Amino acid sequence: MLEDLEEPKEIKSYFVKLLKENEDLAKATIKQSSWLAKYMWDRKKDVLKRRRITWQMLMSAVRNSYPLALSWILDKFSWKDLLEFIEKQLDQIAIVYVGEYA
Repeated sequence: MLEDLEEPKEIKSYFVKLLKENEDLAKATIKQSSWLAKYMWDRKKDVLKRRRITWQMLMSAVRNSYPLALSWILDKFSWKDLLEFIEKQLDQIAIVYVGEYA
């Protein structure tokens, strides 16, 4: 679902620079996660919607990935592994939502 999503190197570079300039602001922004969810949603919205993944579900999954997103920005975790983690989060969230409405 997300495996072919291109790594946003310009976003990563922005956060690397921001971490050097204002670490607290950078970490708060990274943790807030809407920047990553928006990047994913803008490129994968049709695929996500077909799988009944909503914007709110994506935000929740991405928010859960904060430590890994920070590690990716710091080159301690791969983009591929970050996407795999977020996909697993989405799968678990989707199961909960489907179960609620079945």
